Amino acid sequence: MAAAAAVDWTSLPDDILFEVMRKLGIPDLLNAGAVCSSWRPTYSSLRLPITDKSPCLLYSCDADADDDVATVYSPSSGATFKLRLPSPAFRRRYMVGSDHGWVATADELSNLQVINPLSGVQIDLPPVTELYHVESFTDDRGSLMYSNQDNWMRRHDPQWLPVPYHPQRLRLFLYYRVTLSCSPSAGSECIVLLLHRPDGELSFARVGDRSWTRLTGIENLPETGYRYAFYNKNDRSGGVGIRVGLIPPYASLRRIVVMFMIHVRSSKDFPNLKAGCAYLADDAYEEICVNKHTWRELGIWNFKSETLESFGDPPSVLPWLNWPPPIWITPSIY
Repeated sequence: MAAAAAVDWTSLPDDILFEVMRKLGIPDLLNAGAVCSSWRPTYSSLRLPITDKSPCLLYSCDADADDDVATVYSPSSGATFKLRLPSPAFRRRYMVGSDHGWVATADELSNLQVINPLSGVQIDLPPVTELYHVESFTDDRGSLMYSNQDNWMRRHDPQWLPVPYHPQRLRLFLYYRVTLSCSPSAGSECIVLLLHRPDGELSFARVGDRSWTRLTGIENLPETGYRYAFYNKNDRSGGVGIRVGLIPPYASLRRIVVMFMIHVRSSKDFPNLKAGCAYLADDAYEEICVNKHTWRELGIWNFKSETLESFGDPPSVLPWLNWPPPIWITPSIY
């Protein structure tokens, strides 16, 4: 039997190629555009829902029956589009930070991942049991549990006993914020800074590491630790090559500090966004820990008038679900 003739996919007619590409999700579309030089012009002719790195809101839409689907809303372009993310299901994740177009999430076992929503690339971070004070065990029913072997608590109360946590509960109690030094696509050059209990301690890992390293001996560490951090090119912390600025938990304008903040400075670059404002998504730890399904407050903080402005009628403009908490991202395919 004669061998079947090889198919030359590079010679597909442009109109057919266009119809195929326009039905692809963003990750598959990006891959298709990189297949060969003859496909690139068709890919370039397609208009992605977002064309810049202005802030976008990532959330779970109440109109979606699929737990794997996330919705992205771009205030700059007014576009709303869907993304299918790899497992674990998007609605089973806990959002603990976003940087450089990537989102840090905790799964139902309280283990952390970083994921790029546009490309679909996901990287596992060291497991929660590699933190210095977390151990796993099984209860009398054989279910996985964690305990917080916290020497800080024991020093303050000799009678203190480790508290058992269900895996889904530990992530709400343990994690404050994840900050990235650069895109995780840079591999081991990317350092992940984790702010966690007890009381705002710091641990870090490079992408690809198998364990977390605890940061100790930090000067001027407040008694109650830190809750949030941001990337700072002008300072080094702990001699580990990551530059961070740390925000005390009770800083001024605490209402703003406890929400993920994107400060829009240039209305020229993003004409549909308001200058001198912060686009906020409420992820206050206190509210999430008490009631993970409570209503999340989204809005635009006007620094000049010191008022919180609404997007409009939230249920009709952004029909989000309250879990996982909506989070702002600056989209990037890398």
